[in-house]
Amino acid sequence: MRGEDLQFWQTEPCPPWCRVEHCSTDDYEDRSCEGETRGVTLSLEQALYVENRDRRDAYGVPLHFDVTAQHRYREAEPLVLIWTVHATESGPRRLTVDEAEGFANAILDAVKEARS
Repeated sequence: MRGEDLQFWQTEPCPPWCRVEHCSTDDYEDRSCEGETRGVTLSLEQALYVENRDRRDAYGVPLHFDVTAQHRYREAEPLVLIWTVHATESGPRRLTVDEAEGFANAILDAVKEARS
């Protein structure tokens, strides 16, 4: 929420990159500013096999890295969150050079957003 209206729990306005509409009834865990989520799909990783029993079909869901800026309520500075989507196990991930560049750009964009 980038407006001048502060919720009772806010001590200052949201940063310009915040995409969250805050309200006075936000739970403590929901009192954070979130930036745009960016990511990259990893084509060299094995896709997660998803079975839909109702439709009697199955499909593969590719592994995906997401990154975003976040400033939690009462924290001193923003953070950059990085997480995997559709991962079945932990460990190193293999990226093509283009995927690595896309991921690096997503991280840098989130860092720039957090610093603005």
